Amino acid sequence: MKKTKLEIRNRRKNAQGDNMKVKSVLAIGAHPDDPESMCGGTLALYAKKGIKTSICYVTDGSAGHDRLTKEELKVVRKKESHAAAKVIGADVYWMGLPDALLFKEKDLEFALVDVIRKAKPDVIISHNSISEFHPDHVAVNKAVFIAAPISSLSNVRTTTPALAKTPIVYEMDAWLTRSFIPQEYVDISSVWKTKVKMLEAHKCQIDWMRRRDKLDMVTFIGMKSKLAGYQSGVKYAECFRLATNMNVVKPYRLLP
Repeated sequence: MKKTKLEIRNRRKNAQGDNMKVKSVLAIGAHPDDPESMCGGTLALYAKKGIKTSICYVTDGSAGHDRLTKEELKVVRKKESHAAAKVIGADVYWMGLPDALLFKEKDLEFALVDVIRKAKPDVIISHNSISEFHPDHVAVNKAVFIAAPISSLSNVRTTTPALAKTPIVYEMDAWLTRSFIPQEYVDISSVWKTKVKMLEAHKCQIDWMRRRDKLDMVTFIGMKSKLAGYQSGVKYAECFRLATNMNVVKPYRLLP
């Protein structure tokens, strides 16, 4: 019987036993629900393996609604983000920067250095540099590529000591993919229901998108996960690219 792409990757991964090297992972999303949408299943697998899992929400999500004020919305979205992370027992780093205005944040990179040092990740998952269109996503992508290598420089001082090594960065898919071509897939079939619970915690965003875009967020993400699954020979999957523009690239798989 012909092996699927995912089975071949997993066979290579298991032969090398490299997942033991990952002790901590950090997902960095521009908005509440970004990490859950694009890598929630992968985070659930990491957590299931006993790997320390953290989620950083960079903005307060206060621009994404039409009935709640900005002050009301940022309170709701912070509460919902904590509820989503709690589903898998992930630590939360809430930066609370103004939604849709990251292009004005001059200290974003430096603030992310401190978050990365606090989380101490071996692996960072964040927005991609290929197909993102939202300015906040673009800003976070650029900031991560600056902050990740700086986080291991001891002569660059923040409130937290420098890391012993530079984290490896993976780029996740985007909502409206145009040119993102995956390099690696993660089979999330066994934790799909867990991912749905994480997504459903973001109730105000689901409600707003149904009214504004006539789009059900959970159904849409399900379609993307099924497509990635079809591409890799499983029921549900998430897809990623290794950030090869970092100065350190591991020659083996680090995703679960």
